[in-house]
Amino acid sequence: MANRTRYSTQEAVNLLVMGKNGLKTIIDEASSTVTYIGYAEQGASLGASIWLIKKIDSDVSGDTMITWAPGAKFDQKWDERTSLSYS
Repeated sequence: MANRTRYSTQEAVNLLVMGKNGLKTIIDEASSTVTYIGYAEQGASLGASIWLIKKIDSDVSGDTMITWAPGAKFDQKWDERTSLSYS
């Protein structure tokens, strides 16, 4: 297994906001109101348990809610994003 860098949730958010992360990013616009965004190290497989995934829900009134997959850690599978519980 490759040597991986572990980030706390706050470190990951800081890196993502600054755009200096070198992370692979995937965006899935699942519907007109739901978007999933996943982050992992470059070369990560979609089925590996090394993804940090957020879900963006918007409604017709323009309200938007951003939630994270369980634990908000780099330990989810991108392939399972639609079946995860978000909070």
